[in-house]
Amino acid sequence: MKKSGTKPEMEIYDLGGMYNMLFLNNQKGLFEQPLHFQFVFGVLGGSPFSPGYLETLLNLKPPGATWSVCGVAKDQFKGGMCAAVWGGHIRVGLEDNIKMPNGAIT
Repeated sequence: MKKSGTKPEMEIYDLGGMYNMLFLNNQKGLFEQPLHFQFVFGVLGGSPFSPGYLETLLNLKPPGATWSVCGVAKDQFKGGMCAAVWGGHIRVGLEDNIKMPNGAIT
């Protein structure tokens, strides 16, 4: 990846995944800095969105790392709005998000 200038996006589904990524990042020279984290909420087997949970993940990211939120179904709107207010990026994909929080089709 380094030869081609490709930087991976670190997809994080839960707190354990974040700690695994931090461990890998401490292996010097493995990843180009700054990292980009995508915090994914609302998938089966993953974490539901809450502002406090996102804040915990953000407090763990390395200084200078960028981040985005990907929320599936009902977690997309809440997570996206929180990311917008807190200075993150928002991942939006029709395949993940076909309804608004009130049930209306987007």
